[in-house]
Amino acid sequence: KSVTQSNEGRETIIPLRQRSILHRLDVYPFLIGYSLLIFSDGLLLHSTTTNDGNINSSTVPIIAMDVGFIVLLILQLGLFLKCAWDPIWYAKVAYYWLLNNGGNHDDHINNN
Repeated sequence: KSVTQSNEGRETIIPLRQRSILHRLDVYPFLIGYSLLIFSDGLLLHSTTTNDGNINSSTVPIIAMDVGFIVLLILQLGLFLKCAWDPIWYAKVAYYWLLNNGGNHDDHINNN
């Protein structure tokens, strides 16, 4: 017997339930991340502005904010592409697994 024949007929169907758009794992963490970066960028701009309206040239925090935006954007793009090409990843991100009693079951997702 080949490997595919020995596992044939033993597939398990796992019920899934779609997450709401805000609770998807490709939306919610990035929404929080971008919100924190924008909020801290506003605080940074407010704290570096002098009384006469000129902006103090403190470049280290500004560069750190730019790097934060770039890293977050690359992570979001990578997750988007991974979900577009891999249905297992899409299921992990967009759905949650249901237990027999109707509860959520996100812990037992495997890649097999």
